[in-house]
Amino acid sequence: MARSALEVVRPAADAKQVRLTSLLDDGAGPLVGDADRLQQVVWNLVSNAVKFTPQHGRVHVDLRRQGGHAEVSVADSG
Repeated sequence: MARSALEVVRPAADAKQVRLTSLLDDGAGPLVGDADRLQQVVWNLVSNAVKFTPQHGRVHVDLRRQGGHAEVSVADSG
């Protein structure tokens, strides 16, 4: 889910020369829920971060297991 969203956004990040990094915990899944909707949420977060980050900025996506939940965090320099 998160990997797919990152790959969709990567060309936009490359075009702006925004460094897109991630730390995705393989142990965070599987997730219970609508997979398409979860991917859309992650895509929206990452896409907005790239959109509002200036050229040569950074966007970092972190996905990890927190107790019984998965936590996604998107941080940017924009």
